[in-house]
Amino acid sequence: MQIEVLDQTNPSSESSPLLNRAEMFGDGFFTTGLIQNRQFKQQNAHLERLNFSAERLGFLDYNSETLQSRLKFLLEEQVDDNERVIRISVTRVQAQRGYSVSDKAQSRCQIILSKRPELPSQPCELFVAKTQVSRNRTIAGIKHLNRLDSVLASMEVSNNQQEAIMLDGESVICGSKTNLFFHLNGQWITPKLDQCGILGVTRQRVLNIFADIGIECSEQMIKSSQLKACKAAFVTNSLIGVWAASSIDGRKLDLSYSNQIQQLINLT
Repeated sequence: MQIEVLDQTNPSSESSPLLNRAEMFGDGFFTTGLIQNRQFKQQNAHLERLNFSAERLGFLDYNSETLQSRLKFLLEEQVDDNERVIRISVTRVQAQRGYSVSDKAQSRCQIILSKRPELPSQPCELFVAKTQVSRNRTIAGIKHLNRLDSVLASMEVSNNQQEAIMLDGESVICGSKTNLFFHLNGQWITPKLDQCGILGVTRQRVLNIFADIGIECSEQMIKSSQLKACKAAFVTNSLIGVWAASSIDGRKLDLSYSNQIQQLINLT
């Protein structure tokens, strides 16, 4: 373990060291996507997510044009066509301590490239997690840095084929790393995320494609008790795409429905 000491009481310092508000308070937001053939997949959607987050969280000096310029250069300098995961994190630093954001706070953007993890080889096994989602409608939808809910829920996952269903009370919200879709009462539905949860890029892509080709799908409040009547399900995120679910809490689902969607979306 490395230990860093920041002494803000030293009068000989020319200026106070900048404090990382991401580390101190989770003050920031991020998006994670995929680079294929030197192209940032769904780049506009990811940039729109960052713009939305910056506006909602008051990152006044966030500059999307500067980020886009850096991304253009980054993609052009890729030496091969290998798939890569890209994570873009935006945080704040300032000299002033405390929760309040200083008028001198500065936004910092970090771009991390890594290898794409191996995709699941089997359908998803869903289960209801003990860990619940924290509700705060003010920051609902934002992929902010306060992700302890997901960290704890992911610790309940025991193998690579599992994904945890996270609730808000009795309401179904999301997976530990995914958005959720269920086939209920003859149509596809996805949880409404106006109180908590993340508005995923791939979730919106699925909704857009469904609307374009005439597949009925709506955003609704879903109670955990309704899962017993679910005929099929799939989960989504930007790295996996669509992942068909084979079961919920051990109860088998009809894979034919979700496999069709998985093939449709992942090949589009």
